[in-house]
Amino acid sequence: MKGQVHSNMSKGTIYPLEDKPKGKCRKWKLQAYNGRDLATGKYKRIYRTVEGTYTQAQKELRLLLGEIEKGKVAKKRCDLFVDYADKWLEQRKLIREHATWSKNVDHVKCAKLHLADARMSEITPQVIETVYRKLLDGESPSGRKLSGTYVECIARTLHKLFSDAIKDGVIAINPCDDAEKPKNDTPERKALPTSSIYELIEKLDPRQPTQLVVLLGIKAGICRAEAHGLSWGDIDGDCIHIRHNFDEGGNLKTTKVKKRTRTLPLTDSVKEDLKAARTHLQALFDRYNKKTMQMLESKGVEIKKSDLLRITDETPVICDGHGNRLLPHASSQWWTRHRSELGFDDWTIHDMRHSYLSELARRKIPIKVLQELAGHEKGSTTMDIYLHANDEDKRKAVAVVDW
Repeated sequence: MKGQVHSNMSKGTIYPLEDKPKGKCRKWKLQAYNGRDLATGKYKRIYRTVEGTYTQAQKELRLLLGEIEKGKVAKKRCDLFVDYADKWLEQRKLIREHATWSKNVDHVKCAKLHLADARMSEITPQVIETVYRKLLDGESPSGRKLSGTYVECIARTLHKLFSDAIKDGVIAINPCDDAEKPKNDTPERKALPTSSIYELIEKLDPRQPTQLVVLLGIKAGICRAEAHGLSWGDIDGDCIHIRHNFDEGGNLKTTKVKKRTRTLPLTDSVKEDLKAARTHLQALFDRYNKKTMQMLESKGVEIKKSDLLRITDETPVICDGHGNRLLPHASSQWWTRHRSELGFDDWTIHDMRHSYLSELARRKIPIKVLQELAGHEKGSTTMDIYLHANDEDKRKAVAVVDW
């Protein structure tokens, strides 16, 4: 190892960790002083290891000196990333919805792959950028290259993790602040053309709960978690009340955004679908009740009302033949298995909601009305994310000026 590059009690010290000229060295050790120890009278030293050019090492040293000057040097420098991340996820599980927490777990798993031995205080913006780059290149838990969009989601989770670490006194500066994030590279959401919407509706059976989820998306703009959270008490005459989400953890929760709690008018078509679904469910319950009664009678057991199934306001709309609410992935699995034979191989369940809102937009429904139907806090969300111009729209637009 070569000697120090520069040393000064107030400016700190940078040591090269590679036996190379300063211009080619990419590993450095930083040393700074944080006042005197009252017991020994000696200066307290703080060390950090960084990667990058000498200029980047200088920047990291300035950040460290700034922490010291502001009295914000973290006290728990020994924390490993993996240890703090596990504790963070435990706390996160108590306050976040299951779907959000589950995503956090997946994101942290990707980061742990490259930060297994890293101490929280040693993680710099350059280290974070290296993690992003490796995940994009295929060094992921699955061994596949991750999309820029997914790594951007990982970046948001890490930013929150390090922000909480600052509050906990583990670190003083969030390394994600100065790390360049990958760009969103997911193709724009698609919307079905009008003819395809009619074609799909004709192929779906509302008596089957997973297919009813798709129909509620394409006919009423109800998303998957909302459809699985519906109970028969939410359907009131000509309206359907969106009050709950049902997550993959089996939790029925009130909608997390105020605007998502909304009342939607029912079209005649949706009413017919729901009527068919309820009639079919009642038939399943009747079949179950008949078998239950025969079994109890054969054993000489008294039949109680509690032993029989019946549709109440609390009965799920999307449920099995025993009245158990289905998890959202049930409808996703059905769609994934059957979308190819239906002729919609490149489409997702959520594209049905997009298609519904885009169809309303094509029919000149005011943006404020669309916002209310979609349950968005801002009209810009409706415009920027959910509305799409299809090829037919574009042809009509350019035909206006045909020189």
